[in-house]
Amino acid sequence: MGLLLGPGWAMLGGAVLSGPAVYHHEFLALPFNAALGLIAGSLGRFAEMDEIWSFTPFIDLSLLPLGAGQPAQASHQPPDS
Repeated sequence: MGLLLGPGWAMLGGAVLSGPAVYHHEFLALPFNAALGLIAGSLGRFAEMDEIWSFTPFIDLSLLPLGAGQPAQASHQPPDS
């Protein structure tokens, strides 16, 4: 959120996400999540939008071993009679 929208919105998102923790008396969750949102939003100024949208955390399928990503083919041989 911080990379795309900026530090202010990231801090707000962190504060909202820490709501259940604050409800359970974990009071340091609110400033901690807000600080992490500020840091993430500040780091977003160093990245270009095209780099953010082109990144994927998934492994490239070409790195898989041969045949691992392909379904098995059934052999359609006529039965022996």
